[in-house]
Amino acid sequence: MKYTRISVLVAAAAVAPALLFTSSAHAAPAQAAHVKTSFAAAPQAPIPSSEADQRVEVVRIYGSKDSGPGVKAAALKALKGTPADIREFLEKGQHEERITDNRVRTGQIHSTGGPSVKAAAKKALLGTPEDVQKFLDKGQFEARNIDNQVLVSKIINTGGPHTKEAGKKALKGTPEDIQAFLDKGQHEARKQDEADAAGSKDKPTPKPSKDAPSNGGGNAGGTGPSTPPGDKDKPAPNPSTGSSVAPSAKPVTDGGNTPAPASGGTDLAETGAGSTLPWAAGGTAVALAAGAAILVATRRRRSAEG
Repeated sequence: MKYTRISVLVAAAAVAPALLFTSSAHAAPAQAAHVKTSFAAAPQAPIPSSEADQRVEVVRIYGSKDSGPGVKAAALKALKGTPADIREFLEKGQHEERITDNRVRTGQIHSTGGPSVKAAAKKALLGTPEDVQKFLDKGQFEARNIDNQVLVSKIINTGGPHTKEAGKKALKGTPEDIQAFLDKGQHEARKQDEADAAGSKDKPTPKPSKDAPSNGGGNAGGTGPSTPPGDKDKPAPNPSTGSSVAPSAKPVTDGGNTPAPASGGTDLAETGAGSTLPWAAGGTAVALAAGAAILVATRRRRSAEG
């Protein structure tokens, strides 16, 4: 029995430094939400029969990376107690403390998670210890992937060309690709978009040439077509004939009162009184008088016969 106790003390002294460093590591702040930090349930191994082996088992549980703060504190307390305390810890205490550690860890994940993670964590806390363990082992990661996909979609909607391309590529990949985009990829793509935007602003804006014609023609107001210099003195086209009519020349008198025809070779119809008008009027009067005389003679003859 004396040699057994000595071997137990030697084993405890050998693992003591590792236990101290492990305890300080678990006392550090929680890691990022996407890092797996769950206190998995220890395998249900049979409890050793000897007191020495039971103490060694408690030391192993204390140093396990799967043990949370509550389990470690209970193991350390049992190691300082009696053999009955050690056995009580192995049979019951470690399991109770692990349930407490898991619930604490689930509450931490709930406080830092997205909508899907919060809902899954709340549901687990309302369930059994096995539900909490399942959330820590698997459920939290499935829910976090859903939240990450939603977040990537929002970044795509508001990002530039490079950010959109990187986000779409991540959504087509694995959950690890999505997490890598959120951790690093989105920032690199955003820098490229910002560099492109800055480069486009530095480019000079081309100025219109002084010799280029202005909109709307070359006239002063810019509101109508310009008239070529050589066409200003040309006559305007006649709407009825489609030909150009020269402006009337200044009347020229040649000793009489009849105006000369307009220059351009086109004679206009005469509308004033001419030299043949009196003769035409006289002939018409003679014809009318002769007709009246014939009519009177005819009536007289009929009267005489009757």
